[in-house]
Amino acid sequence: MKPSAAHFPFDPSELRNRIKLWGPSSDDPETWQGALAEGLIATVWAGVQTSSARQRVAAEQLDNEHSLTFVIRYRTDALLATRLEFDGRSLDITAKHDPDLRKTWLVLETRSPLGDGS
Repeated sequence: MKPSAAHFPFDPSELRNRIKLWGPSSDDPETWQGALAEGLIATVWAGVQTSSARQRVAAEQLDNEHSLTFVIRYRTDALLATRLEFDGRSLDITAKHDPDLRKTWLVLETRSPLGDGS
């Protein structure tokens, strides 16, 4: 029996932003064996769901952190992505999930890398 999930109310017309997904470049990316570099996985349309900013202290230095949540059409290669580029900025992907378990949408939670300072 499949687990039940609530419908994820996302309007496809919200996919207005181009983002680039980056991940490990190797012969076996699922295990990162032999990963020598990062490669472009895909350039996709995305919707921006939420945005936040805060200051954080790391290694006794003050830094700004920007967090954004994106929604893209579900794609299995995106599950390997570790960071994305949006509006000229690089963002680390901190979480990925299928909000309604239907493999229609993929939610990517991101934040600016430590030391970015922007």
